[in-house]
Amino acid sequence: MIFKFLGWLYTAGGSWEEAEPKVKALLDKGFSVTSDILGEFVKEPESVIAAVAEYIDHIKILGELQRDRGTGNIVSVAIKPSRIGLEISQLNFQKNLMDILRCSRNCGVFVWIDAEEKKDREAVLSIVLRMRTFNYMNIGLAIQCVHSDAKEVARQLWEKHIAIRLVMGAYTDCDLKKKSEIIKNFKDVFWTALFYYKNSAEKGVVALASHNSELVDYGRAFYIDQDLRGVIQFQMLYGIRAKLQRELVALGYDVLIYTGWGRDRFGFLMRRILEGIRPSALWLFLRNIPEAWKYGV
Repeated sequence: MIFKFLGWLYTAGGSWEEAEPKVKALLDKGFSVTSDILGEFVKEPESVIAAVAEYIDHIKILGELQRDRGTGNIVSVAIKPSRIGLEISQLNFQKNLMDILRCSRNCGVFVWIDAEEKKDREAVLSIVLRMRTFNYMNIGLAIQCVHSDAKEVARQLWEKHIAIRLVMGAYTDCDLKKKSEIIKNFKDVFWTALFYYKNSAEKGVVALASHNSELVDYGRAFYIDQDLRGVIQFQMLYGIRAKLQRELVALGYDVLIYTGWGRDRFGFLMRRILEGIRPSALWLFLRNIPEAWKYGV
């Protein structure tokens, strides 16, 4: 019962018909939005084909929202590699990702690639880098800072001016276990990426995707630099720290809300709560209930 309630509170709906008015409400409030069709670990070829077709149809809808909002990466889509063929083969994932990127480029929609387990990280990274050689500029990749070598992965991206989404990380296949170690690593990767773009003629996006107050404040300290204002983006999950989300937008910060929806909404939330290196996931969702209820869309 509790999972169903949390799923209702922290996802935008079980279908796009339910999620669409909430996405539009966020856009009207000045947020950028990433639409996330929930689901992962798809192994059947027929299901992968169906998932790719669903993404492409949805991107066309998001393209209309993007055109209504003008220029800039205001509307984007999140892609889970394990949902579009990575569980079958790297080649299958690459082909499907290219089809999605081709459609999203035509529609003016940015694509964020979600993080997977570390065993798949190098495969996903190499394919994302390859997409840039094919002149797909509308792509970014999430990097988990629970891995001590996160900066080396990020370096390969920023040198190609590929957007970076920094997350603390949840999977247990990591070498950094303490929260203090992860935060320190996060700050190091974030600062180094900003320093690169500070001294680069071509700018990219470095997204700080965290609800942690220490990290949010760390990112805000750099936002006063005019050279970095167009580089830094704050990203948070739908419903989590909704009051802070509104405060940041009111102060002029670039804030993107990851907005999940779909038939897998309850399974998604259960996996997010049960997995991870820290036992605080459930507490994060529970303690935010009053705030999400009061400030939610």
